[in-house]
Amino acid sequence: MRYSANSAYGSVRVTDLYEGAEGWHAAERGVRLTPELARALQARGYTTVRVRVRWWKRREVSLWHYLVNQTSSDGAPLNVRYARGSR
Repeated sequence: MRYSANSAYGSVRVTDLYEGAEGWHAAERGVRLTPELARALQARGYTTVRVRVRWWKRREVSLWHYLVNQTSSDGAPLNVRYARGSR
């Protein structure tokens, strides 16, 4: 199953951040996943985030996959592909 970042479910909120050596950290409350945030988190060494889709579903999202899927040649938004738990 795929969820669009701007779908009827609304944008996804980041709940946790993963940094390889340090493990999982709680994210600031109410932060929404955007391409700008994904690039900033990658620059700080984070590789994966947990996001809340709707109020009861959570997914792990690879920042690399998120950014690759946000870009297209015609500028159309692409679906967010989740690293785990999307099937």
